[in-house]
Amino acid sequence: MTTSRSLPTSSELQVKGKFTGRPLQLRPLLDNSRVEETPDGIITYSGIDDYSGDIFIRRSALEQIDGSRLFYPCSNLDLDTPLALFTPFVSEFVFVDIIFGREEHLRPREPEDPDRLDLAAPMVDIFPRMKAAFTPIASELAGPARATLQKVVERYVRRYRSLESVEYPELEPATMTETYRHRHSRRHIRIVRRRGFGFTTFRKYIDSIGVFFYRGDSLGEGGSGNLWLARDHLLEILSKLRNGGLIVTDGTNHGRGEEYHHGSWDNRDYRSLWALTNSNAVESPDPLPDPFVDRLGNRFECVGYAGRGYGPTLIWQVWKPDIQLAEEPVKQEVRKPSKKTGKRKKSKSFHYRPLLGNEGE
Repeated sequence: MTTSRSLPTSSELQVKGKFTGRPLQLRPLLDNSRVEETPDGIITYSGIDDYSGDIFIRRSALEQIDGSRLFYPCSNLDLDTPLALFTPFVSEFVFVDIIFGREEHLRPREPEDPDRLDLAAPMVDIFPRMKAAFTPIASELAGPARATLQKVVERYVRRYRSLESVEYPELEPATMTETYRHRHSRRHIRIVRRRGFGFTTFRKYIDSIGVFFYRGDSLGEGGSGNLWLARDHLLEILSKLRNGGLIVTDGTNHGRGEEYHHGSWDNRDYRSLWALTNSNAVESPDPLPDPFVDRLGNRFECVGYAGRGYGPTLIWQVWKPDIQLAEEPVKQEVRKPSKKTGKRKKSKSFHYRPLLGNEGE
């Protein structure tokens, strides 16, 4: 079993020309595409693909994620739009899926060309429209280039002492890390493709992100079945998302059937994230959805549109609440008079002192 190298931490990300207040002059990443900026700071990308139409985002939102990491689980080969939209502000792109370098294709929606799934193939060969924008610097493959997804059957004893067979997927992980020089901004961009499972990668190797990108997934018919937008998993994402970071999603896989459907009590705070999922909207909604605040005080504001998945893919900027003072009981010695001697003796009572409830960025 080959052990893949851990993904670099945020402190290891090397960024040239980090944002210092002078706006970057953006250029299109892909051939036959263009970038325009309006006087009010809206950046529009055209020609990324023929299906989504123009995509757009506020420049201020891009500047807020400068030098950060993008994480995209269950990405399939939907890599060009995140790269075109967030280069050169994002310094590391992490794409995770079980299809990279897998021997057999089990999902009905997977591409017919297996060469595009080759984990050892350079990104600029898989997406030739990027060649003009990137200069290769280095690449490293940790783990086998190809692996087979296996089904491991285990038996366990249930509550009534009956044996039951359970099938688990098993896949040997691997990570392809490529470093490119973005020719226009002269920044170094790291692109990571990992064959593996999204939750495992996120929990073991990702310490912080500036962008969470997730769309086009499902519970069946070739989908991952991962419920990234269920409340418990959203809280995991928010715990690693920087203040002012972005959640880019079409709202797929937001709950567990009827128990956690989009109108349930558990997920009620985040209904706006999937309000347009599976809708027939071809372009961005006009106007964009209103901001909302969850019960923890996180404010979600829609700042752009990133094309289509299973409905419009909207870009939400998340502002976390300010650090608030919590109160913690602290024991303190207080002397009380003794009945025998009249002297004060030690006793324990409580007073309260402020304690920081959560740490800042």
